[in-house]
Amino acid sequence: MNTLQDVKHLKDYDNTLIVDQHGQTLFFDMADLQVLTNLGYTMDRFVGRNITAVYDNLTLEDSTLITVLKTGKPMGHVTRQLHASIGFTYISKNSTYPIASD
Repeated sequence: MNTLQDVKHLKDYDNTLIVDQHGQTLFFDMADLQVLTNLGYTMDRFVGRNITAVYDNLTLEDSTLITVLKTGKPMGHVTRQLHASIGFTYISKNSTYPIASD
C-alpha cells in the first residue's frame, strides 16, 4: 500500500490507529477515543507517545505495529490480550497495514 487511496478500506474497521516510523501515535479515530476513555486515558497521555508505553505487556519485539513498520508486510487478524498500564486488561483483535508516503 503506497497511497491513501490504497487504504480507503480502513473505514470498514471499527478503529483506526496511525503511528509514525518510530511507533509514536499520530492519529486515532473516535472509536479509539471511546476505548481510550473507557480505559481511563486522556488524549495527551496517548498522542505522541510510543504505542508500547500504553500497555505493560507490549514490547517493541511483539507489537504488531512495530513488526509491520520493520517488515513492511501486513499482519491480519491478530488476537492479543493487552494489559493497559492503568490496570485494565482486554482482548484485542487487529489487522495492521503499512502505509508508505512518497
